Amino acid sequence: MTEIKESEERQEILKKQKFQYSSEDVLATVLNVLEDKHAEDIFCAEVSAHTTLTDYVVVTHGTSSTQQKVLAETCRKTCNKLKYELLNPLEVRDAEWSVLDYGSVIVHVFNPDSRAKYNLEKMWEKAPVVDHLEFIKENPCASLDLKN
Repeated sequence: MTEIKESEERQEILKKQKFQYSSEDVLATVLNVLEDKHAEDIFCAEVSAHTTLTDYVVVTHGTSSTQQKVLAETCRKTCNKLKYELLNPLEVRDAEWSVLDYGSVIVHVFNPDSRAKYNLEKMWEKAPVVDHLEFIKENPCASLDLKN
């Protein structure tokens, strides 16, 4: 019963978010940050036809634990500045894997070994892949200043 309640609460939050900003706004912000900070092998899938949990899943990794932390923390700080609500304020952050859940976009930042181990891309192999560079080009973040 708790899982159902949590799911219902999440759906209510997602409905409210859709009036404040689009999934594409959040995704463009996240992808811009990851590209700017040189994230490795950015994978993005549009998963809304496969789950009600989220619209987009982003998976990437850093080349070191320091870069992994910078990727996750810069995403968090930038999205916070733009008032994108983080649904897991105590987000999972450890040496292997960081998860940032923005409702319509869920971001996974791994170290290389953990990314290979969990292979989340395989889970979403039937979902349309989003070319992150093309998406950034088509959806610029006018309000995004990555230098601050």
